Amino acid sequence: MQVVNRKSGSGPSLGTVASRRTYDQLCGLATALDVVGERWTMLIVRDLALGPLRYGEILRGLPGIGEGLLAQRLRHLEAEGVVHRRFDADQGAVVYELTDDGERLWRSLIPLAGWGIRRIAPVERATDVRADHLALVLAARFDGTKSVDIHETYELRVGDTPYTITAEVGRVTVERGDADDAAVHIALDVETLMDIGVGRVTIEQARAEGRTKIEGDEAAIARYSRLLKRAA
Repeated sequence: MQVVNRKSGSGPSLGTVASRRTYDQLCGLATALDVVGERWTMLIVRDLALGPLRYGEILRGLPGIGEGLLAQRLRHLEAEGVVHRRFDADQGAVVYELTDDGERLWRSLIPLAGWGIRRIAPVERATDVRADHLALVLAARFDGTKSVDIHETYELRVGDTPYTITAEVGRVTVERGDADDAAVHIALDVETLMDIGVGRVTIEQARAEGRTKIEGDEAAIARYSRLLKRAA
């Protein structure tokens, strides 16, 4: 198994490339699908986009994948330099996280997630509704170009689950966990987050209807609202 440092930009070895299944086309999209086109692979990347996870946490987040297949997919992503495995002293356990190249991959998948938003079933019809998934729906709605002059964090709380939203230098990221020194605190339920994520309601409408609680000064709230793209 190839060991990849989290800060390394190195890709797979020639042996890895030679042994994997491939479309064998001189095409960037075909090459990307050689790496992440197998079932479950992109969803593993999605789940790690919010922060490091233990093996069991990844497994519980992907019902139906099976332990053997998950281990295989993780080995593949490690070999490709997309995922890094390390020991986390705070948790006293091994965790998996995206490498820098994995984070670049996730950013490239956000527009695809945005395309899929319009095809999502309503919450009452969905069979697997999770705060993490909906937080990433919202992430697909953020316009990083609107954050060029913003350097602050916001805390989003979906039920009892907190997320940190960071706007800085033309990028907006969403991670699990409480935010330090958040300029704005947003609290809402899963259904409201879905409605905002897919563009059924705006932040302002949800606030006026009492569906979301937003705390912070008006200027910071306006900056946060500006980051959200209007749904197409």
